[in-house]
Amino acid sequence: MQDKSNFTMSLDEPVRTKFSNKGGNARFDYGVSAMQGYREQMEDAHVALVNFDAASATSFFAVYDGHGGDLVYKNNVSLEARYQAVTAFPEVRSVEITAGTEFLVIACDGIW
Repeated sequence: MQDKSNFTMSLDEPVRTKFSNKGGNARFDYGVSAMQGYREQMEDAHVALVNFDAASATSFFAVYDGHGGDLVYKNNVSLEARYQAVTAFPEVRSVEITAGTEFLVIACDGIW
């Protein structure tokens, strides 16, 4: 059982219902899944656009992580604030998928 004594905006039991979807095109397949957990509302979202720009064979994938209940994890009195940074600046990468690309994982859990 997870200790929820420091949680804010938390449920007594996690919502374990998962939303999952899959898709793909001639180049690759993808799968996505999301779970609400102890949060009162789902705060996360994702996007999977396999044919974002068909002419250039460009796809777009993103994970958007909500932060409403996570801020309590950034309240560690034993660490200086600079080591508990909450940022609004996303990490953005462009990755070329080649014939040798076996898989690509895009994930987010919490804030750091």
